[in-house]
Amino acid sequence: MSQLTDLDLSGNLLNGSIPSSINRLIRLKFLFLSNNHLSGKIHNHWKAMQHLEVIDLSRNNLSGGIPSSMCSLPYLEWLQLSNNNLSGDLLSLKYCLSRLSVLDLGENRLSGTIPKWIGERLSTITVLSLRGNMLFGKIPEQLCRLTYIHVLDLAHNNFSGSIPTCLGSLVGYIYVGYGIYD
Repeated sequence: MSQLTDLDLSGNLLNGSIPSSINRLIRLKFLFLSNNHLSGKIHNHWKAMQHLEVIDLSRNNLSGGIPSSMCSLPYLEWLQLSNNNLSGDLLSLKYCLSRLSVLDLGENRLSGTIPKWIGERLSTITVLSLRGNMLFGKIPEQLCRLTYIHVLDLAHNNFSGSIPTCLGSLVGYIYVGYGIYD
């Protein structure tokens, strides 16, 4: 199994937690565990899986915060953790490497503000979904530094203040309304 590069167990009736022994799959590039009944916290033992490019744990019942080791994977391009019960703030995203292209954290229980450094740290991101969380405060103007963004989904949070005028200068598509992931 140590030569396994793709693991897709999505769309089943799997339950329990994600076993920490999964980190023995050191050649794994694609991990799909979405649409199951997985629960518990996401373990913080991702560093051994240096080849991971895609992680999709969406549509489960996972809880706790986003492990910083998950975000520091050098080849990670796609991180989809939407539709879980993840909580905490977005501070662990500070460790995300600039290679990340898709980050979907929608429909969780994440709270706090959007960090201002997100526009610098995630400069190559094309899809950023933070919809359906408990985020608050102003939408930071630093999001305008996301020059490759195509989808920016911040719907159904508790943001206040004005819409940053610089959003109109972005080349990509900005979505702040309903229905993109419905």
